[in-house]
This record gives sequence, C-alpha cells and structure tokens, in this order.
Amino acid sequence: MNIRVSASLAAILALALSSAAQADVSISNKPTQNMSCDAGVCTATAQKAVLNVTDLTNMLATSDVAVKTGTLAKDIDIDQPLTWANTSRLTLDAQRSVVLKRPVTVTGTGAFTLTTNTGGSGGEFVIEPRASVQFWDLASSLIIDGNSYTLVGDIRTLRRDIAANASGFYALAKSHDATADGTYRSSPISNEFGGTFSGLGNSIANLAIRTNDALTTGFFSAIAEAGKVRNFGLQRAKISATAGRAFNVAVGILAGENRGLASSCFATGTIKITSVIEQEAVGGLVGRSLGQIVDSEADVGISAGGSNYNYIGGLVGVLDGSTSGNAAVINSFASGRIETSEIGSVGGLVGENLQATITRSRATGAAIGGQEAWVGDWLG
Repeated sequence: MNIRVSASLAAILALALSSAAQADVSISNKPTQNMSCDAGVCTATAQKAVLNVTDLTNMLATSDVAVKTGTLAKDIDIDQPLTWANTSRLTLDAQRSVVLKRPVTVTGTGAFTLTTNTGGSGGEFVIEPRASVQFWDLASSLIIDGNSYTLVGDIRTLRRDIAANASGFYALAKSHDATADGTYRSSPISNEFGGTFSGLGNSIANLAIRTNDALTTGFFSAIAEAGKVRNFGLQRAKISATAGRAFNVAVGILAGENRGLASSCFATGTIKITSVIEQEAVGGLVGRSLGQIVDSEADVGISAGGSNYNYIGGLVGVLDGSTSGNAAVINSFASGRIETSEIGSVGGLVGENLQATITRSRATGAAIGGQEAWVGDWLG
C-alpha cells in the first residue's frame, strides 16, 4: 500500500485553510499553554492551545477528563500517542473536528467519548494513517457524536451482532487476524447492513471466502442506503468465487454491493472468479456501488474468466448513478492488476461508470482484457 487517506478532502481543506495559526487544541509533548483545567475539565483560552500529553495522562490516572475547544479554538488534534489503563473516561469535545494523528489505546476498562460540531459545523471525526483507537476490554464504552458503539473483537461476534440488529453502531476494538476462522462459504456479514461500522483505524487480516454460488459477495454482502463503513481495512484477503446460476453477480473484498457510504476504507488481496453467466461486477473494494466511496483504496489482484460479460475495476466493478443519482468515487485510488480473458469492460479504477461522479481519483495497476474487451487504465 502506498497511501491510505483518512479524511475527506473537504475536511482537510477546512483544516488547512482555517488560518495561518490553526485554531486548534493540540494534545502533544509540548508544555501545556492556553488551557484552563479545573475539576477534570480543560478548556482552551485562546485559538491555539496545547495540552501536554503527560499532564493529560496524569489527570486520567485519577479521574474522568474532558478536553474542550470552547468557543475560541476549533479542532482537537491528538499529536502524540495516548494511553490510559484505568476506568477513567476521556471526552474530547470540539467546536469542529477531532483529528487523531497518533494512536489512542485504552488498556484498562476506560471509556472514550468524542463529540464534533459543538456550536459549529462542517467537522468530523478523522483518523489519519498512523493513528487508531484500540480497546483492550470489549466492555469499555465508546461514544461518538452521541451514539454508543458496541465493541467487537472478531468477525463472528460482529456477524452475530449484526444479525440481531443490522442498523446498530459497531466498532472494531483492535486489529484482528482471521486465519483461525478458516474459509467462509459466503459473505461473513450476510445481512444487508444499514447501521454504522467503524474500524477505528484497525483492520482484519487474512479473510478467506470460497463460494460456489456467488451472488453479492464480500466482507459485507451489501451495505444499505443508510449504511456507513468508516476507517476500516481488510489486508491480504482472498475471495474465490464461481457464479453459476445468479444474474448480476457483484463481488468485492469490502462489499459485494454498496448503496450507502464507504469512507476511509482499504483492501489488499486477491479475487479470482469464474462464471458461466452474464452481467458480473467485480471490484477490488466494491463490486457494484450505487452509493459513495470516499478517501478509500484497493490494491487487489483480480482474475476473471468464464463465458460471461465482466465489468471489472480495480476499485469498483460498476459505479451506477443511473437510478440513485448519488453514486460517486471521491479522492480514492486503485493499484491492483486486473485481468480477464473474456468479453467485458475493464478499468484500473472503475469497470463501468453509469452517470456517476468520479473526482480526485486515480489508478496505477495494469488492466488486461480479452480480444473483445474494452480496456482502460482508469475506466473500462
């Protein structure tokens, strides 16, 4: 992987252009300044303020702590790694954004609350490439913008929880190696997902799926219109699929179909598919997307064969805005090698684009098609 972007370009520009001296609270190794701390509440007293990370850790050792921008600063940036080991709750309350640039680790049974846009607008919770949030105890509490998240540590727990409530809020507590799971025979998350899932900057490695009856196949079978998947990666995933009966098959490592939002997500691995039907959408990240893919990337090798018509893209097989009007790929990237011996539309980024928007996105992987295929290094 050569990039993994974690914030929308709009948010990055808003942060970069706010002022020459950014209006933020920096949690860093610099001395505390322009912060008023009283009874566990630290509030900025100037547009630019610093809270020393050791000072914060010492406060968390004895009590809950809330860090607030107040009305003067805009954003809260975590610029140094932060860890605490007891039951204390850390609250970050920003007028605009909370930006994690370094890891946050809750090694005890502590709690973490993040609130954006308090008295402001246009902000979001951003996890940059070198950052993550990790919880060592699944009983810990995570609240983001007023929503309480269920922490999960493995695929099977997430699968069970979503089967019980497909519109809930879930977060991956730590990165997970799925090798011990063996090979799944269908999408691990087979229910259509209409909730919010945050990887918190963590990833799942070595997912394996082998199916002889592919429909919509990926880690998520389908992300619904209301579904949101953020800050999540799948590393060294392998999908092997045969599509022998169904029509309009969709296969991608993150999701077979996306009608909602995939933001700051990435996938690496391989997809090998053999089909004896027509209309097959295969993408490194998403097979068919009627929703939005933002700040995401795929480095996935794709091989497709069989007597069918393929739409294959390094990031998305089919990007379809013809019905939803909402389909888009924004600030995203693909680099895997794509190859089919059959008739089809093959693109390094997108296999077929149907009235959808593609902005600030690119592809560098090789795209190879059969004699009657339409092949492009960006779009098929």
